[in-house]
Amino acid sequence: MSNEHPHHHCPLCVLKAEYACRGYWLYLPLFVGTAAGLGVGAVQPFARIPSLQSVVPAFGRRLASVAATLFVLVAAVVSATILDSQMILVAH
Repeated sequence: MSNEHPHHHCPLCVLKAEYACRGYWLYLPLFVGTAAGLGVGAVQPFARIPSLQSVVPAFGRRLASVAATLFVLVAAVVSATILDSQMILVAH
């Protein structure tokens, strides 16, 4: 990354080419993972319906797995971005 400015906090700048468009790798799994995580809670009331009692828990587990996987991807992208950064927090 060429433009590391610790005083600049625009979350949309990481979508630009000068940041290697890493924002797409960050925001897409973050938003989809959040939606999947919210979906786990959203489908739980349907577990009381007798015809859905066997379907909803399996679907909830699948959504939770998707959310967890995507959050691990977000953590990996953030970690890679930090490791690739040229910023120095403390001078030796």
